[in-house]
Amino acid sequence: MTERPSSPDGPPAGSYARHAIRLVAAVDAVRLLGAIPLGLGDAEALYAGYAGHLQGGYLDHPPLIGWLDAAVLAVWPSAYALRVLALGLFTLSAWLLFRLARELFDEAAAFWAVTALCVLPVFHLGGLAAAPDAPLVPLWLATLLAAWRARRRLAASTPANAP
Repeated sequence: MTERPSSPDGPPAGSYARHAIRLVAAVDAVRLLGAIPLGLGDAEALYAGYAGHLQGGYLDHPPLIGWLDAAVLAVWPSAYALRVLALGLFTLSAWLLFRLARELFDEAAAFWAVTALCVLPVFHLGGLAAAPDAPLVPLWLATLLAAWRARRRLAASTPANAP
């Protein structure tokens, strides 16, 4: 059976993509089960406190995590809900990283990039915390992906001899 080629605009395709999806799902399940007995850390409780006092910014943190915490806590007022938010943002980060690495290199490189994201301690442990980096990482990756695509479109539309 032949696999369809990857499309930059479509969902991930191919065996590496399927393995990456399975890996992220397994890591998310382990994190979610591990989060059940844990309460919020000191910093996470502070960011959750932002949800009750929304502002355009805070002394030393960007406001996005407070806004997202407020939205999640309005629907599901629980520390567990904040863990689910963090896992959702981590999963979005893994998907965007896969898309970016696949466009820059190939599907195998994308799989290994996602594997590194899932197993390196700084990302593995950080992917469970509802902290300011949780929403910023997918935004950074989306910005990199958009910049890469814009550069590629510009290169395709510019004649080879243009100054």
